[in-house]
Amino acid sequence: MPPEARLPPSGPLRAFGKYRIFGLLGQGGMGSVYLAEQTGPGGFRRNVVLKLIHADKSARVEQRLLLIDEAQMTALIGHPNVITVFEVGEHLGRVFIALEQVRGVSLATILQRVNGAALPLPVAAALIAQACDGLHAAHELRRDGQPLNLIHRDVSLSNLMCDCDGRVKVIDFGIARADIRKILTDPAAVRGTPAYMAPEQLEGGPLDRRCDIYSCALVFYELCTGAHPFRRSMFRGVAPPLSMQCEGVGPRLDEVVTAALSLEPRGRFVSIATLADALWQAARDGGVGEPAQIAEYFRRNAISLEPPPPREAVDLGLPTGPQARPVPDSSAETRKFEPTPMVLDIGDEREREVLLPDGRAAVMYTTDLNSRERGDHGAALARVPSLLPAPLLIDYVGHALRITCNSDGPAQAGTRAALYVDAHQPQTRLESLLLTESSLPHTFDVGHRKGAIRQVHYTIGRRAGRTTAARPTDVPVTISTVGDVLLLAVLTARDDTGLTHIECIRIWQ
Repeated sequence: MPPEARLPPSGPLRAFGKYRIFGLLGQGGMGSVYLAEQTGPGGFRRNVVLKLIHADKSARVEQRLLLIDEAQMTALIGHPNVITVFEVGEHLGRVFIALEQVRGVSLATILQRVNGAALPLPVAAALIAQACDGLHAAHELRRDGQPLNLIHRDVSLSNLMCDCDGRVKVIDFGIARADIRKILTDPAAVRGTPAYMAPEQLEGGPLDRRCDIYSCALVFYELCTGAHPFRRSMFRGVAPPLSMQCEGVGPRLDEVVTAALSLEPRGRFVSIATLADALWQAARDGGVGEPAQIAEYFRRNAISLEPPPPREAVDLGLPTGPQARPVPDSSAETRKFEPTPMVLDIGDEREREVLLPDGRAAVMYTTDLNSRERGDHGAALARVPSLLPAPLLIDYVGHALRITCNSDGPAQAGTRAALYVDAHQPQTRLESLLLTESSLPHTFDVGHRKGAIRQVHYTIGRRAGRTTAARPTDVPVTISTVGDVLLLAVLTARDDTGLTHIECIRIWQ
């Protein structure tokens, strides 16, 4: 066994080739990220971030290519506002990337440290302007004179880092798409952070750089208002003008942000540089034109930009030799499901009555859709006259379940009903609601603020082997089904009598 393959029996460090691993920074579906020290001849040492594919996925060609392409694309950008790649390699069957260590925190952590309060407009503008500069370099990337058409596809609070000097770095090009390998150019693949996706990305439609423009504008909106306009949900509507939510917004910035948040890509600017220019102008007008002034603001207000310590890397899942057995993926979704008092299996019955553990009665409906069929279908909940003020229509498009409201159908109190984030706020009206396998449990309103309003809860099932299960937040049961289900969505609502209605929508291949 080579010396570097032997892991020390105790102590805080673990060896991985020429890297000494201090601790775990985070885990995802594809791999884990560690804080490590790179060593070399002559006593060379530097801290790095080491990204490794999970052991049981290293042999998969697709996962290897994803990680290698991430390294290649990130290294080609070479911009101060994009994280630097030091090395990509393979050791003991594990593909890895060594990245620069950003001594700082994500924008998500910053919002946590300010307890969700809004940042001053100039500070928020200077942060996102730097991110736009880095993304512009990515969008304009060429190789051998040919554009690579690179888009990040996962711009979010968590993927923008601010170091202790106030400089922003765009990180995690792991799902970026470029004209490098076919594996990354599937336009139907819905990947990313749903809360910050552009509408066309949620729908699984064709993407270009304008999806990154939308995501950047959405992050900026949240930073300088203290609130995500759609509550970090999958809803996408017309966001209220920034000037209505935040003081000090000039006409030009208001116009640019409104355009960047257009629901249709053609309504946005073709270059993220337009958004960057407007943000830099707003930042400079407010006296925050340099990263150092961002750092000074946080220092003056006792808001730390120091990163939290890594978790101790007690068990890295690293092999002790070439023949070692791979370690199972610790991020498997099966860990999320614990035993519950009651499990309802979806059978072949279209409708049946059930008694809930808390003694309430419920009616359970099963709606099956074929993923290859196109066109609207009537939701089962809409067939209950006393439940919804207007028919709900459902369809499966681009790996997403689309829910719309038939505004031409009968409505109560003589009003035209629609979907809303909050029916009491007209500006939250939705053209449609898109649910994917990444959607978190949430609610939406059906009705009209002047008429009948019904709140509907939705939950998406998680798959473990052949079983897909969903645990609604408002009903004390787990809904379970077996088979090759692409998506399981559970909608729940109560009528005026208190009877619970549960609709289980299964999308089959």
